Amino acid sequence: MTMSKRIRTIEDLVKNFWSKVDIRSDNECWNWKAGTVSGGYGIATAYLNGKQDYAHRVAFNLTNGYLPTNGRVIMHSCDNKICCNPKHLIDGTQGENVSDAVNKGLITFHNPTKTVCSQGHDLTDPENVHWYQGHRRCRACDRLRRH
Repeated sequence: MTMSKRIRTIEDLVKNFWSKVDIRSDNECWNWKAGTVSGGYGIATAYLNGKQDYAHRVAFNLTNGYLPTNGRVIMHSCDNKICCNPKHLIDGTQGENVSDAVNKGLITFHNPTKTVCSQGHDLTDPENVHWYQGHRRCRACDRLRRH
């Protein structure tokens, strides 16, 4: 006897995803009711692309029809890691996300207002800054260290 795999439609996947969200009024958080990862974010399994992703990213994608690329992230305006309310999810840069968290006192890091690195490279230029493990890094210095 062979078991046949059930083919799931996009509509099935979308319905299944939203069934795991505690949908409330527009301005309240819509908390993810299923699994989470160690960082506290909701994790959704096998949605649309067949891979795991953060629940808030799936909610953003289902609502807006795209996921940010090129270093852009989904920010929570409510600061609730399991919130999937599309009205609380914003497309932004990692730098904006970290600055928002610093301004709200959620995280602190050394010299957040520093405009140049120790070698004098411009840290106000987004092309010269990247984020590594939650820390702002100078691309020019990283290139010099590799050579």
